[in-house]
Formats: sequence, structure tokens, C-alpha cells
Amino acid sequence: MLLITLALLQIGSPAGPIPVDRLVARRAALMEKMASGVAVLRGASERSSEPPDADYPQDSDFRQDSDFFYLTGLEVPESWLVLIARGGGTNRAILFLPPREPEKERWLGAQMGPGPEAAAAAGLAASDVRSTADMQRVLDSLISAPESPARTGGLSSPSSACRAINSIAPWTSPRWRAAAASRTSSSAARTS
Repeated sequence: MLLITLALLQIGSPAGPIPVDRLVARRAALMEKMASGVAVLRGASERSSEPPDADYPQDSDFRQDSDFFYLTGLEVPESWLVLIARGGGTNRAILFLPPREPEKERWLGAQMGPGPEAAAAAGLAASDVRSTADMQRVLDSLISAPESPARTGGLSSPSSACRAINSIAPWTSPRWRAAAASRTSSSAARTS
């Protein structure tokens, strides 16, 4: 029953449901590669519902950022993932999701917000899935604490986090995807 529920939470994912243990392993591998520090990854933003970006307000061609999706399996716009690597200590991942908006969901469909459903779908503890409204306070406490990995290991920029992701999963790299697309188009040209 739990697997069916988790699969339903990832409906709309172009890759289909991703096993939670795989998401947990991916984050653990990245944090191990980081050794010590804090990485902040931002999910994709929604397109504007105003022309010329959309023909009508319900038009949603949302596509999650590849690195963010690789680590969370979630298709929620305006999301953030904070990875805290403690170099031999207990690593932690905190997911920030925007609060649900019932008025908007009435027209556009249900969105996943902070709560136990998102925690189960991403393979995180319920206490590690929070509202984006809490993000600034949590980041400030992470960075300013004396024992913070951000002080000892550094605050990773999105580009360094992406390089680390690409080293454990090269197929998420834009260069790798471009090369794969090139191979596909050249083989299609040979067969026609």
C-alpha cells in the first residue's frame, strides 16, 4: 500500500516514480563527496501565466531542474534542497516546499506542500520537510552556528554542487545530455 501511495505522489514525473531508497542513496553519495559543507539547490520556477509565456492561465509546461529532481524525485515548483555534510558526522537533507494555495489548486490541481506526504515521497524525515517561509531562518542558523559545516567545510555554490552531482551521475550533466542528443540525431540521420 505504501508503494502505491508513493507512486501516486510522483504522478506527473516524466521518469515515473523513483524508488525512495534510490533518492536516499543519491543524496548520501553527494554528501559523502562533499565531505563537509552546505549545498543549497534550487528547484525550477513556474513559467509566468501571462502572455507570451502562456496562452492561458492553466498552461503549465513546468519541468523540474534535473539535479533537483535527481535528488528529490519531486516536481514541485519553487522548491529548495539544503544538504548538510558533516564529514564523518550525521549528514542531513532539508527540503523546503512552498505552502499550499487552495485557491490556486482549485483551478490548477493539487500541489504537494510541506508535510508527511512530501517527506515519504522524497525519503526524508517529516521534520526535514518545511515551508519555504522558514527557509531564511533555517539557513541563517546553519551558517551562523559555531559548529556549522558551512564554517568548517564551506558553503557550496550551486555550480560546485552540480559538478559533484555530475561526478556521481554524469547523465545529469548538460554536456552529457547534449552529446547523447547529438548521437541520437546523427544515428537518426544515418537510418533515414
